[in-house]
Amino acid sequence: MCFRVWFVTDRRISEEYPQLQILRALKERCADEDVEFRYLLMDQIVLTISEGQLDAGK
Repeated sequence: MCFRVWFVTDRRISEEYPQLQILRALKERCADEDVEFRYLLMDQIVLTISEGQLDAGK
C-alpha cells in the first residue's frame, strides 16, 4: 500500500519558523517510514478530496 503525506501551506507564512520546523519534521518522518511526501505552497487554498485522492486548486 502506498502512503502519501501532503503538507499544504500558505505562501505568505511558508518561511516562518513554525512552518519550517513542521516541514523538516514531516520530511524526516516520511523518509524514516518510506512515505511519499509532497509539499505545496499556495496563495489561496482550495482542497478537494475524492476517493482518497487530493486535488488542490488555486
